[in-house]
Amino acid sequence: MIKKLQLTFNEQLIEDRETRLVQNKLVAVVPIWDKTYKIYFDVKPNSYSEGWHNVIRFNIGSDANAYDDRVPGVWFHNSGDGSLSITVPQNGNLNSSFKTAPIPPNNWSHIEISQQLDYIAYVYTIKLNGEKIGKVSALAFMTALLSPFKMFQSSLIIAMQGVESCCFKQLIEDNETPLVQNKLVAIVPILDKTYKFFFDVKPNSYSEGWHNVVRFIINSDANAYDGRVPGVWFHNSGDGSLSITVPQNGNLNNSFKTAPIPPNNWSHVEISQQLEYGAYVYTIKLNGEKVFSVENIHPESYANVHVYASDQSHQAQDGFIKDFAILNGKADNEIIPNILLLPKDSVTVINEEILKTYNLIATLPFLEKAYLVSFKIKPTSYSLEYKNIIHLTTGGDYDGYEYRIPSLYFYNNGQLSVKTTINGYINKEFVIPEALSLNEWSSIRVSQVQVNSIYFFRVYVDEKLKIDIENRYPYSFKNVRVYCADPWYATQPASIKDLKIFSGNIEQLIEDRETPLVQNKLVAVVPILEKTYKIYFDVKPNSYSEGWHNVIRFNISSDAKAYDDRVPGVWFHNSGNGSLSITVPGIRNLSSSFKTAPIPPNTWSHIEINQQLEYSAYMYTIKLNGEKVFSVENIHPESYENVNVYASDQLHYAQDGFIKDFAVINKKAGVYIESKTVTFFDK
Repeated sequence: MIKKLQLTFNEQLIEDRETRLVQNKLVAVVPIWDKTYKIYFDVKPNSYSEGWHNVIRFNIGSDANAYDDRVPGVWFHNSGDGSLSITVPQNGNLNSSFKTAPIPPNNWSHIEISQQLDYIAYVYTIKLNGEKIGKVSALAFMTALLSPFKMFQSSLIIAMQGVESCCFKQLIEDNETPLVQNKLVAIVPILDKTYKFFFDVKPNSYSEGWHNVVRFIINSDANAYDGRVPGVWFHNSGDGSLSITVPQNGNLNNSFKTAPIPPNNWSHVEISQQLEYGAYVYTIKLNGEKVFSVENIHPESYANVHVYASDQSHQAQDGFIKDFAILNGKADNEIIPNILLLPKDSVTVINEEILKTYNLIATLPFLEKAYLVSFKIKPTSYSLEYKNIIHLTTGGDYDGYEYRIPSLYFYNNGQLSVKTTINGYINKEFVIPEALSLNEWSSIRVSQVQVNSIYFFRVYVDEKLKIDIENRYPYSFKNVRVYCADPWYATQPASIKDLKIFSGNIEQLIEDRETPLVQNKLVAVVPILEKTYKIYFDVKPNSYSEGWHNVIRFNISSDAKAYDDRVPGVWFHNSGNGSLSITVPGIRNLSSSFKTAPIPPNTWSHIEINQQLEYSAYMYTIKLNGEKVFSVENIHPESYENVNVYASDQLHYAQDGFIKDFAVINKKAGVYIESKTVTFFDK
């Protein structure tokens, strides 16, 4: 069955209802197929058999007589093993395709295919259940029909949507992301009169008062018409309904209140303004159903729109957001500049990922002269080609001093190649002679550290120092792209995990190997702990018991005689339930702390604590396994001298467990203290 079928390309082609796949079922005609687009749908196969079985296909005419007659298209593979074959536009090859892993029968799987302009290249990307599995440079086409040729797959399809735009941008990925107050996620140089944005929201609980989810804003809260449209809040009543602003007749506070949405469940919200028969129509959809529509008699475009999730003027909703994207402007509008995603100041990827070609994972606004690139790699095979692992660059591959800062590769014999800008050379290579083992994890750490006034470039493999050379001409870099792997070389067949890229002077206090926690274990003395810093480590508890059990603590003297004697510090909570208690600065309350959710025993968990200057405010942030779980402004930031670092401290029982990869990044806006180095104990 199918309903609400519309032929407007920006609309739903098949609604969010189970719909049987039928051979030769034409569901839409697209007048113009733009160079940039996104398609997604859910599919549930009943059974598999040998032979090509089609799911969807965009084409002009015959089966494969033209390059644009098969892209995009999705089939169940000829082998009958349940894998998908998805066409790939590459080098004019009509039959180029990507084969996925098998998907389970009688279960819904989510497919997403997109082609977006990434800097100067059109990149064709495939995602399966939210995971990026294929990415190549691509070409573009003129027009399309959605019509299958081959035998149809015995399955059902749900929620297929084509999204077309000259300016599509994913603001928050399709991963559960906590809503945080004053979280700026993007800047839109021009918000067009026609737009669409959508996201999924999952509230944990409700309370009275306005709680923000997303907001597009230029100025203050409600001083201008463009200060609240669009914006989404949970309603003041606390009943779980949404309040969504409506642009109508210049009324700043005009809004639409939805029915309550259930807690602890994902709800899909879509807000659009489209030109329909000469009128700009503002529409709200909730879980695929149109719940509000009105003509906007005063449509406007806006410049320099800041996008928040959530905003700075209201409490953040207790809950999560994911798959937040914006479609800005019409397909024929070529003058709208790209949306600017807020750059990351660091990179942390904990989970295991397969290396992928042309995989841009972050853009760092600034890379200091001192930095760290650290990860674990598990190569699965070596072959004749020189293959890339990770590449930091401001733009190109190798012909500029800012293009390999650094980049890492494998030779066919398993030797690791590290290339960097050093001592006036723009592409200096260092080769690690010992081959890395196949199908085993190896630890790689590349860093540039400042010792007194001298910078050293260092490479560690499995915690053994392999390269240690002075860099007499260190540079800092702006707008550094991080590829994992890059678009210029073949990609090393391998998995990567525990990727960390930080800017600043990194001191490794405990190496990346299992180390027992011991009471009164002094591991280092930091001469000056600056107002801006980052601390991270991995912890693995063996068991839990009631009472405070220390993991790490930075202090000057006694336990709680001074404000600076407990921040930061990490304990397993007194309750013995496996949660962490992490000290929090800000109100000069020595006992102020944040309690995390319990972490599992006999498993490594990654903790990151940092204090950074953000828009003139010092923000103290806690991350657990890569997810931000707490953030607050520290209104009384201080720097401290002669800070003793314990793992664990002298006044509490040590936690029964282990610690590894404990490091501190100590910086002050790029200025480092000379002639002051960390003193280590028992390293």
